[in-house]
Order: sequence, then C-alpha cells, then structure tokens
Amino acid sequence: MRKFLQNLKSASNVQGTIAIKNSKGECQLHDITRLKNIKANEFCVSCELEMCYICSHKHITNHCDVSWGEDSYKKYNLAPKSQKNKDYNCGHLAKLHLQNLKCPCGKPIEHEMNAGICAACSTATCSKECHDKYAKEVNECTFHHNFTVDMPNQTLRSILFRNAYYLFDNGYGMGTPISKTSKLFTTGYLSDKRDSIYLQRGFRIYGNPAEETLHNLEVFSDDNIDYVTHTDRVCLCSCNVCKPRSIHSVENCSIRCQSKEALIKQEVNMSQGGLFDECHCTCKFCSSGILKLTHNRVQCLFHCQNSSFQISQD
Repeated sequence: MRKFLQNLKSASNVQGTIAIKNSKGECQLHDITRLKNIKANEFCVSCELEMCYICSHKHITNHCDVSWGEDSYKKYNLAPKSQKNKDYNCGHLAKLHLQNLKCPCGKPIEHEMNAGICAACSTATCSKECHDKYAKEVNECTFHHNFTVDMPNQTLRSILFRNAYYLFDNGYGMGTPISKTSKLFTTGYLSDKRDSIYLQRGFRIYGNPAEETLHNLEVFSDDNIDYVTHTDRVCLCSCNVCKPRSIHSVENCSIRCQSKEALIKQEVNMSQGGLFDECHCTCKFCSSGILKLTHNRVQCLFHCQNSSFQISQD
C-alpha cells in the first residue's frame, strides 16, 4: 500500500480505514489543482483506501479488489432491459447501425454535427444537451455521481460520429479506435462500412443504452475472438472467490479465481514462445467468419485448436 501513499501530505484513520479526502468529499490521492471536484466514492478493499474512479484504475490494474457502483445499481435500477442489452453489457462485440438511428428526442442523428455516444451509459444522442435531459437528469446515466458538484462540461460523450467519418474517409481500417476513452468504459471502433461502428463495453457500466440506441444495435452474442480477448469486460464468474467481490473485470480477477480460463491465464508466461506474434492459424476458430479484428497468438490462446492451452482440454 505504501506505493499508493507517496507524496501525500496527510491521511486520517477512520474506523480502521484510511480516508484520503477533504471535507467536500474530494479525492486527494491525485493532484486536486489539476483535477478538481472528483468524489472519493470508491473503496479499495485490498489497500483500505477511499478514492475516486480515476485513482482506482491503477489499483484495478494491480489486481486490487475495488468496490464501486453497487449503490447506483440498486438505487436507480440499472438492470438490463432485454437479453440483447444483457449480452452487450457482458462485453460482447456489437455493431451500431447509424442509418435511421434516432436520439431519445426523436431526431435522426446520423449526420448531426455533435452526435455521439456516451462511453459511460452507451446512449446515442444528437447533442450533449439531449444526453443531459434524457440520460443524466433522470439517472439513466449515473457517471455524474463521481463529482462533488455539477460539472456541466464534464462528459464521457467521447464516441463522436464525426470522428468516425473522418477516420473512415481518410482510409483508416476496421478496428481503428474512435475515441481515447479507457476500455474499462465503452469503446468505439470503425467497422467495414461508413454507416456503422463497432462498440464494446468494459466493466464500468453507468447505465443502459436508450431504447432508440438498442433498436439499432446488433450484438454478436457468441463467444468469438473479440469477446474472449476483451479482458476489460465484466467478470461473470460465480466461484466463491469472485462472487463476494465487487463488480470487476476479467483482467482484474484474483489469482485465486477458480474459473479455468483465469487459472490457465495466470500460469502462462506470455512473454515467451512468440505468443505476441500475429496468428496465422487456419483452424475453425481463428478463421471463422465471426472474426472482426486481427489477433496475435496470446489472444486465441484458449480457443485455437492448435494451442496447447485450449480451454476445452482437461
């Protein structure tokens, strides 16, 4: 825990835990002169530290057990609206068709200058104002709960259609990221056509897509390569190690996780054996029609028929 407390001026011990926040509830694990009004509303169980969602990312990367989000899920009933919604929330790759896509306000938004998708709730809107009205203000998107005051200009509407059009028109290929938002949220990628984009959710889910967005969403719900290799997706393991933990990603799974996939992954030395070389295998899994992105050997490690770590093996 010492490495996370470097350069801190003060820390108070409250009921056996260390509270690193000021009287306003702001997280002070980071430089608050640069990042203000960010609420210390998450808790690292492993390090016994309160912190904000930004500071918790490095703890998650270090496989800490970070508690977050459950209060919002319970209070605002953010359960999936349908099986398609559930599959999408689980991290399956999805294609959003932009043609005839509508904002919750009813306006067609394919060619709107400020149209985009919120990486927190995955709702497509024609403008920031519509996202505020139809998602934020009615708590269909709860990302704003991360701040101590209302932050009008703080938004995760980072998957902008104009960026996708620009990249596509300038020859960028399928799979090119549209935004720089962390993969822990929703990430957007170019598809093979100008009037569609790929979307994939991480485990940080702050709301469900609006019905208008879901209607145009095509979810690839099978366990294809894009799902298996997306380790920032939510962990669905129900073993007695994962079940008591807070919502976490597959990458963040404890080394004691009892799922076979996690156990094998922990045992493999990924820096050896050419596992980061591009895969040229022609087996049924690697060459299937559902493959959307090029991959290296470590990404198909558990399902490639020529891999010694195939997950179906005993």
